[in-house]
Amino acid sequence: MAHEGRVGLVGLGAQGSMYPIGRRGHGAEDGIEAICDVDPAEAEIVLSTDPGVPRYEDYITMLGGGDVDAVVTCVPQAGWLADDIAFLDPTSLLITPDHYVNQLLHAHGEELSALGVGQGGLSEEASRQAFRILCSHWSAYRGTPVRF
Repeated sequence: MAHEGRVGLVGLGAQGSMYPIGRRGHGAEDGIEAICDVDPAEAEIVLSTDPGVPRYEDYITMLGGGDVDAVVTCVPQAGWLADDIAFLDPTSLLITPDHYVNQLLHAHGEELSALGVGQGGLSEEASRQAFRILCSHWSAYRGTPVRF
């Protein structure tokens, strides 16, 4: 994993644990410069071996914190299936969780607030509007890992 910029890691579970964690010059020649995970236990595992790595609870704050220029996301949603979680509507399934779909929409200029990210339950109208935004960018997902 060679890179010139400072990279942060979002998601420290099974996939995220495969990345070299540690600031350059502090034990990792080409490591992750900052970490982000909503699970404090996952972050503590990393910080126990690399205490100098900055920790964030959300990737937006991490990107604005000045420690990184870009992020790698490793946030699979496999727990949804294992826990048989019910979703209120397509927006709560596809858009509002912090994953690839809303990140790509944000990269195309959509505000995360318009997508309902971090806002809890949305009204029916707000949910429909967020889904309309997804539909208006449908072609952006062609050829991506989600293969819509």
